[in-house]
Amino acid sequence: MTGVTAPAGVLGASIVVTHAKLPASAALGAHVAAQTLPFTGAALSIYLAFGVSMVLSGVALRTFGKAHG
Repeated sequence: MTGVTAPAGVLGASIVVTHAKLPASAALGAHVAAQTLPFTGAALSIYLAFGVSMVLSGVALRTFGKAHG
């Protein structure tokens, strides 16, 4: 662990910030396998279908929802 102190004259300069030396895989947790996506193909399909439906509904509203004046 390394300590980093604030420059002299800075309020709270006596505070030492330490950082743990953990491998990157430890930050993700034990349940995440290497070289995999954090979601399944089914979840990606749902997000894609929802996104496409939002875009299409926006286009439909813009096309058919104009005020006739």
